[in-house]
Amino acid sequence: MRVLHLTNKPIYPLLDGGCIAMNQIAKLLEANKFELKNLTFETEKHPFSLDSFPIDFRSDFAPEAVLINAKVSIFGALKSILKNESYNLARFKSHQFASRLKELLLQKEYDFVICESIYMLVYLDVIRKVSKAKIIVRTHNVEYNLWERLASHARFPKSTYLNYLSKKLKSEEIPLLQKCDAIMNISEQDEKIFKSLSVVTKMITIPVFIDEPTQKSDYSSSKFHHIGTMNWQPNIEAVEELLTTIFPKIKSKIPDAELHLAGSFFPQNLISNPEKGIFVHGFVADKFDFISKHGIQLIPLKSGSGVRIKILESMSIGAPIVTTAIGAEGIEITNSKELFIAENNEDFIKKALKLNKNDDLRQEMGRNAQKLIREKYNFEKVNKQFIEFFKTIS
Repeated sequence: MRVLHLTNKPIYPLLDGGCIAMNQIAKLLEANKFELKNLTFETEKHPFSLDSFPIDFRSDFAPEAVLINAKVSIFGALKSILKNESYNLARFKSHQFASRLKELLLQKEYDFVICESIYMLVYLDVIRKVSKAKIIVRTHNVEYNLWERLASHARFPKSTYLNYLSKKLKSEEIPLLQKCDAIMNISEQDEKIFKSLSVVTKMITIPVFIDEPTQKSDYSSSKFHHIGTMNWQPNIEAVEELLTTIFPKIKSKIPDAELHLAGSFFPQNLISNPEKGIFVHGFVADKFDFISKHGIQLIPLKSGSGVRIKILESMSIGAPIVTTAIGAEGIEITNSKELFIAENNEDFIKKALKLNKNDDLRQEMGRNAQKLIREKYNFEKVNKQFIEFFKTIS
């Protein structure tokens, strides 16, 4: 069967959870002998370079990109308000992309078009006009919910505008999902939300799978760390919370405490300050090596949606983790045996200190986390769900 895979940014390099999730769909398709083609956006924020793709991906998926201008602008925002449309979605509409998409659909008959995220569904009508392919959307988040949560932590007047964006996005997101042939959610939490909003499109939860890592967390390390891409607002908020509130209070209790920060797109003004115990690594080539060497992972997320893949990856090597309910959303944990969920900053600090003082607890939590990943997020289990789902929509 032939599949056209539409992605809202280049899959490679694997810079963030979104890229990893899209790459996993590609791996599942390849494992099941689908004939594949990848068409993606290229933006200023996410440039396309064929050299960044593995050689086998280039040959099997023939990836190509169309450059679009998705940059946020006041003019674009005002235009969307006047046209009464979602600016979040309007930013990804491109005549050039629509034209190339139409060409591909006319050149070859596809059985399925898989759209990665709601943002690719702005081309749903283009697909319907020239193709009989079944349209499947892979939802990485409940997008309007993400913006709703960002608004709840923003200050006026920004909060007012973010609330407006969330409502407009919701008014278009739900109808677009209704027009698809099938939905592959990344978490059961997202599936429940869509069903509660009367989305009747056939859907299933296909979680991410986590490959067996070669590294293992070093439980002798009582350092603290955070890793995340710093061009995503929830991660920016989390790092700010760590630097301004959480870590200074930890440091007051543990004078020699260290906080190590890593991830792509770190702002230039955020630099190491050894006197305050802050060490900024920026992009790290081996994220598992960084996580394994730097002790306890702190993830004070207050916004976001979907599943935090970086948490699942960290659990796979047995990293002891403290996060929030939003950070742990969509992960099937058992009574905080696999990670700690904090109710507020005070509780977050308390649990971070508890792990810092007890290496046996760090090791026990790490083993429980690894057991969960092996049982619930292995390739064989996810692939079985994937195959069965495609049988029902073929």
